[in-house]
Amino acid sequence: MAGKEKAMELFEFAEEIAKEDPKEEEKAFFGRFLKVSTPVAMSSIKWENIKYTKCNRAVRSTFVWILAIFMMVLAFYGMVRFKNYGDGLVAAAPKARCPKKPIPIEDAYNDWLKVINQRNNKFSCYCKAYNDKNGGIAGTEPLFLAIDSTLEANPCEEWKFAYDNNTYLVIISGAMISILNVICVMVFEKIVVFEKCRTFMEETTAQFSRIVMVQYMNIALVLIFADFSLGYS
Repeated sequence: MAGKEKAMELFEFAEEIAKEDPKEEEKAFFGRFLKVSTPVAMSSIKWENIKYTKCNRAVRSTFVWILAIFMMVLAFYGMVRFKNYGDGLVAAAPKARCPKKPIPIEDAYNDWLKVINQRNNKFSCYCKAYNDKNGGIAGTEPLFLAIDSTLEANPCEEWKFAYDNNTYLVIISGAMISILNVICVMVFEKIVVFEKCRTFMEETTAQFSRIVMVQYMNIALVLIFADFSLGYS
């Protein structure tokens, strides 16, 4: 270590002198001043990758980054779809209190026609009240057909499915988001090997950088949907 420090002092001194006197540049080795650094441990070098040039590694790294970004986009799309599905289930059968006064079926139908996240619970409360009082929603179908004869299915069937399975389906949609994260991390750990990094440290750093990408994606997803939810609150 003492030899390294002494060499560094000499090279730094020569570099400073060269800045003051251009003639000193002629003393630089191979047209540049030498840089002293700690060598990589022999056991850390991936000797089988020594044959690959820097250019070859750069091309491989670029290919891996393109593949990684493509996978991130697909994973992000999948997470958005599952998140929307889970939010839709919650909105289809909300836990909000329903008024004691019966809701007219016309109001319930008009509420059902709205985008699911923009409903004000009139449709849900109507179906719930009818289901509780009559032991099922089968009787609502002719009532809705009297308002709109073009309906192909009973609107309350959508509510009934979400009401009965809401908790389980939300858990499943959340689990799918976690599974997508795990898949991304596992794939990134494997495809980094294709870059033919020269040392184990470089390979570990490459893996870590892509895993960090997954975390940034999660943060972005949370922020986007937090803002989206606030917009409808």
